[in-house]
Amino acid sequence: MEFREKKIPYSRGQSFKKVTLKTVQPHVILFAPAYVLMKKDQFYVGVKGPLDFFTPEDLTRLSGYEFLHFSRFIFSIGLVRDAARAVQNLLKRSDVVTHRAHAPVFRDAALGASDAEISSQVLRVLTQLWLNHPEEGVQTEAFFVCAFVDELLGGLSPTILTKIRAYGVDFLERVLVLSSLSVFMMIHLGYLNLAYLNRLRIAAVFALLDEAQNRTRPLLREKSGSMVGFGVEAEQVFQFVCTRFEGLAGEMIRARVIATDTESLTKKFSSRLPEILNGMKNRKSGNLSIFGEDGFA
Repeated sequence: MEFREKKIPYSRGQSFKKVTLKTVQPHVILFAPAYVLMKKDQFYVGVKGPLDFFTPEDLTRLSGYEFLHFSRFIFSIGLVRDAARAVQNLLKRSDVVTHRAHAPVFRDAALGASDAEISSQVLRVLTQLWLNHPEEGVQTEAFFVCAFVDELLGGLSPTILTKIRAYGVDFLERVLVLSSLSVFMMIHLGYLNLAYLNRLRIAAVFALLDEAQNRTRPLLREKSGSMVGFGVEAEQVFQFVCTRFEGLAGEMIRARVIATDTESLTKKFSSRLPEILNGMKNRKSGNLSIFGEDGFA
């Protein structure tokens, strides 16, 4: 995705995170702009934007540099990653959730009444991603949803990322945003089986790829994007996300927009809002945004 400053004076780079180039792995999604230092000109020059990845060829071309430098925005992602790891730990500790990973089509992925406490704990963690705007209400930026899902489920495989990237960086951004939003909404609806969520994300990715390629895949039925095998709510969520959101990382995800839709799934989502709002009362309101002085967009 695009980032605001492609060239930054050396004097402003003291707060950058410096990473040895040899330690940088290919096919790992970035969540902050990456720069190299042009020592002769005393400037940092942007070489890769957020929601993109380095290929092995990219890293070979940069082999003349010892370090990559990431803008200070990368430290903002720490809060999101911590939240994802906290949710991951909650689910891995729960036998009630993890034993369902062996269900053939994950019919039991939604939590029952006996799992209500697990769901409540997860929602309390997720309040770290939501902000309560005085005028717009509860909202978050799609970019941070991508970072959360990437940490929660791990990165997509190099093969899948390469297939997506073949259609350009804008398409890569769209696929990451829409597939991550689908997972994010399903978590809010009580679907907390990590294996199920990961398979759902991959199915969403291939549904979007199929749309771009205009061909039929076995997972699809009737129309592109139909999430056969994952349950009615999964299909509703995916169609809702693809219809209501453009797939832009800077897009604002407003809870009131989701909660006021006529679909039954959004009514279920709205029933979780009081718990999210209650969790917000116990923390300080942050400024989690890719925009503004501390952002990059």
